[in-house]
Amino acid sequence: MSKMTVETPVLVIGGRTTGLMMGSELARHGVAVRIVDKSPGIDPHSRATLLHSRTLEILHSLGIARQVIKDAQPMHGICLYANGRFIARSEEYAVDSPFPVAVALSQAKTEKVLEQHLNSFGVKVERSTQLTAIVQGADGLHATLKHADGREELVDTPWLIGCDGAHSTVRHLSEEVFPGGADPYPYMLADVVVDGPLKPEDAYIFLNDHGDLFFFLLDEGRRLVVANAPKGSNLSEAPTLKQFQEIVNERSLPDFRLSDPPLAGSLPHSLSTCSALPARTSFSGWRCCPCS
Repeated sequence: MSKMTVETPVLVIGGRTTGLMMGSELARHGVAVRIVDKSPGIDPHSRATLLHSRTLEILHSLGIARQVIKDAQPMHGICLYANGRFIARSEEYAVDSPFPVAVALSQAKTEKVLEQHLNSFGVKVERSTQLTAIVQGADGLHATLKHADGREELVDTPWLIGCDGAHSTVRHLSEEVFPGGADPYPYMLADVVVDGPLKPEDAYIFLNDHGDLFFFLLDEGRRLVVANAPKGSNLSEAPTLKQFQEIVNERSLPDFRLSDPPLAGSLPHSLSTCSALPARTSFSGWRCCPCS
């Protein structure tokens, strides 16, 4: 292995919100960086959707906040129902910020803005490239990358930064423990249009004896509809629009109708019931493996 220098790139694993932000910040501060991701491109589905004021302030400091919020949907309240009965509305009061309220935007669109920002520093995400091994050396880390064509590449790096999500390869290879446990109730998500008596600026929570249902905000007039499946369910196939409609009929009010104009489909996905958290924490949390 060749001896590493200050010009040896930091290696970032993961090219979604966290990795894109990490790579951009390193490049902005003059640090050589490579960023790789095993997926072929940005996931087109919404996933985390809510961007809080502090996140928007951070994006503003990078000069990209306006690109993010121009198509976003502001959120002003959360309405809570239990077994079809209205319980309360929690108003989201404005905070002392240039961006006083949280806004909703598909994570795919946020990532597109972040990737363009990364590219402005001359750095591109190396897609379809997977980390397969890491070894601690005397002067840094030695990583093995596998490319889409099967070719393996040995990489020396002074720092390896894991931004590769809940099923982190970095965490697995470094034998780090992920505290906590899996939710026994898997969740289904759908990016759809919901017709009915909804305030466009409010999110809705429906608690029901049959299960929970959430209408989170999304851009382009859509909603991120989230519902938990029965305990221990195996969601191996995407739910249909008809199945989601049946869940909505059972757990909410009889006035809502779902439709899926050709923009994005519905799919099962693992998610915390707080869809705001992944988008917010992506801009501040990384896992680093430094040299000894």
